[in-house]
Amino acid sequence: MADVHDKATRSKNMAAIKGKNTKPEMLVRRFLHAHGYRYRLHDKKLLGKPDIVLPKYTTVVFVHFILNIMELQRWRRLSPFHSRALFL
Repeated sequence: MADVHDKATRSKNMAAIKGKNTKPEMLVRRFLHAHGYRYRLHDKKLLGKPDIVLPKYTTVVFVHFILNIMELQRWRRLSPFHSRALFL
């Protein structure tokens, strides 16, 4: 499949994509810290450079978040909570 962008435009687009400190990663980090877990971030010594490393538990965490728009729309359609009026 041919690329629709030239090399310079593709490079600019790819450079803008964040790989660290994403919103889902920050949520996981806040949760872990609030529950007393201590961790390291993006340890280059480990294979794959995991997002979060829990050395005490010899555990690594890779945070991946893929937003599927179709699933989100289907969930909203099926959800009984369409408005705040249901909570009042």
